[in-house]
Amino acid sequence: AGAEAQRRGEPLTCVAFAPEVSGLDAALVEEVIQRTVARLTEVVTRSGRVSDIIARLGQTEFAAILPATDSQGAARLVERLQAGIAVADIGCGH
Repeated sequence: AGAEAQRRGEPLTCVAFAPEVSGLDAALVEEVIQRTVARLTEVVTRSGRVSDIIARLGQTEFAAILPATDSQGAARLVERLQAGIAVADIGCGH
């Protein structure tokens, strides 16, 4: 993705993000993360592009690599992801 963006002279944006899990019981954190992964898959499939790459970095951290995306485009994707993975939407009762 990076080499292609560089070759074409297009922007390449990387965004790191994490679902809000503070205040949750430790036993629920893994459930939240598993549901988050499932929701991310749905959100990216619905609103992402084939060229977008979403990866898990740690227990609760994710990153998106967005070829041909400027900062405004990245902000819009982050807003969609946040809406899609909000804890209330995941159904943990918080």
